[in-house]
Amino acid sequence: MAPDQRAVVPGAETTLADGLTCRAFDVPSVVHGRVAGYRLTDERGVGTLAYLPVVQAVTPALRMEIQGCQCLLIDGSCWRDDELVRLGLAGKTAREMGHLPIDGRDGSLAQLPSLAVGRTIFVPMNNTNPILLEDSPERRVVEDSGMQVAMDGLEVEV
Repeated sequence: MAPDQRAVVPGAETTLADGLTCRAFDVPSVVHGRVAGYRLTDERGVGTLAYLPVVQAVTPALRMEIQGCQCLLIDGSCWRDDELVRLGLAGKTAREMGHLPIDGRDGSLAQLPSLAVGRTIFVPMNNTNPILLEDSPERRVVEDSGMQVAMDGLEVEV
């Protein structure tokens, strides 16, 4: 390991810079290997950001990690669970591949508002996800719920 690299140890607080720490945590998933989420905290009391690039389910443990964050960057891979199957691009649903869809009564859009997160941003998105289209009805649903879609060049300050 290079001198400027560090091992990721879930649960261990790591200092990244003056006043900025990071803690990795396990995220439940069906994918092989380990999936990690990250919680970055400005120790000067400025804010917290959670990054969850892959999420299969919003479990009680995961809720504890993201509850009250100022900003949440979360898996927005698919709008619908069967999105890739319907398009003939995959033989598995989003959930079967380890991704919680945004839409649906138990999708992330329905579950996240109860977590009192200041700002929720979907990232990354599969190129089949209709929220990428600025004028799509799905994009409007996301924005009307107070959530955002990440775009190239997005900068986040907490």
